[in-house]
Amino acid sequence: MNVLKRIFKAMMLIFMSSSSVLSQENSLHLEDLPLHSPMLYYFRLKNGDILSGRIFDYIVDKENGPGVRIQTEIGKATLYEYQISEIKPLGSVNKHTHRSSLLPTAEPIGDNHYIGLYELIVPAVGFGITDYVSVIAARSIIPGIFPNEQISLLNGKVTIFNEKLTSTKDNAISMAFGWNSLWVNTINNINHAYFVTTFETYSVRASALLMMKIGGEDAYVATFSPYTAFNVFAPRNSPGAGITTDIKFNDTHDLYAFGEVWFNSFQGGNAANILAGIRMADTRVSADIGFLFTTAPGLVPIAIFSWTPF
Repeated sequence: MNVLKRIFKAMMLIFMSSSSVLSQENSLHLEDLPLHSPMLYYFRLKNGDILSGRIFDYIVDKENGPGVRIQTEIGKATLYEYQISEIKPLGSVNKHTHRSSLLPTAEPIGDNHYIGLYELIVPAVGFGITDYVSVIAARSIIPGIFPNEQISLLNGKVTIFNEKLTSTKDNAISMAFGWNSLWVNTINNINHAYFVTTFETYSVRASALLMMKIGGEDAYVATFSPYTAFNVFAPRNSPGAGITTDIKFNDTHDLYAFGEVWFNSFQGGNAANILAGIRMADTRVSADIGFLFTTAPGLVPIAIFSWTPF
């Protein structure tokens, strides 16, 4: 696991360095933090260390200046303001709760607007409108093929229920409905309506999704000249379903495992999909690396990078 963390950190170094100033600008300040609150806070230090805990005292030291004392899982720690690069509520550190990896959860994007890159050839943007509406748009830039053979996606989601179940906001339940439009070549438009429910704890997020293919054709021919062409089967008005989860490793603040299983249609076609992988993420950048098994074309490596600078 440590080897994987080092690999991810090397891949993301350029993004991390470019986002460090923005992280400081959006950080909380010591005077914003309530004493004796059940809320857990995330502290990223200027030397790269990360701590989390509950604040139980403010201090002012003649030599080191103002600071706080926190209770962590392994004991008490004293942090001075000059040492701290970023402070956030621990529950807000994961800025990718609106998706497990490829599939949406019921949670909104909110203020975590992002720029993404799927498979190194599909740029994407995602943004929230208040805490209810989430929009994602993507367009492939596959080299060597015609513009009308590229892949495009537009996903809109409305979160209709998002309730925190505990005072620490570690547990929550959300519900949302949405619409996903996929263009596999300009002439092949595949539309799905969906409803998703998400339950969240401190370290686990799980979602159940129901979807319905709306209208269109039962089969499509996807062409990517001069590389390949293949058939896409998606029966019209056919239901599908999926389940997803992402799990935070308790001994680290930046490593997650995710899994998704979904069926595009219960009426056959290119239906079954299984995705598994790991994500490394801080408060500004993330990388998802995994493998997707589909009934066609088979095993596909997955790489998703995103940057949330806002």
